[in-house]
Amino acid sequence: MSRAWLVAGALALGVPAAAHAGSPIDAPPFTAAPADLLAAAPAAPAGDIALLLRDREVELEPDHDVTSLHYLAVVRTAAAAEQIAPDESYRPPEPAPVIRVRVIDPDGHATELDASAIRDAVDARDASGGTRRTLVHVPAVRPGSVIETLVTRTRPRTAHAGTGGDLPLDGTLPAATTR
Repeated sequence: MSRAWLVAGALALGVPAAAHAGSPIDAPPFTAAPADLLAAAPAAPAGDIALLLRDREVELEPDHDVTSLHYLAVVRTAAAAEQIAPDESYRPPEPAPVIRVRVIDPDGHATELDASAIRDAVDARDASGGTRRTLVHVPAVRPGSVIETLVTRTRPRTAHAGTGGDLPLDGTLPAATTR
C-alpha cells in the first residue's frame, strides 16, 4: 500500500485569502475551467512570468517513488512567452517523466501539448551518457497566458543521488502558493 506525503506544507506567499477558498488552484490538475484560471492569474507575484502554484506530491512505494509536480504559471510579457517555448530540462538517466501541458490564452482558449512535441535524448554534452535532455515545445504561449504543467516521474529507490531533473520552473521563480 502506498503512502502519499505532501513534501512541503501549504505556504501562502502573499496570496489574498479569497484566492484560496474554492480557488481553481486547489482543483486537481487539468480540471479547473480555463476562465477560472485566468481570473486567478492576478494573484501571482510580480514579474514577466510568475508561478501562481507550485505543488509537489510524492507517493512512496517499497521499490520506487512517484513524484508529481504541478505548476500554474502566468506569462505577462512577449519576452517571457518567447523564453518559455521551447523549454528544456536535464535529468538523470532514469525513466522519462510523463509531461502534460495546457496553455490557456488570454481569450480563454485552451491548447494541450501534443505528446509528439516532447523530445527525449542523451545530452550530447555528457560523454558518459549519464544525463538525459528533455525538450518540450510548449504550444501557443503569448502574453496573458496561463500555463498549466504536470510532470509525473517514477524513480527507483536507488536513483536518488540528487534532486536533478525538475523543470526550470521548479524553484527558480517566486510562487503565489507552494505546497
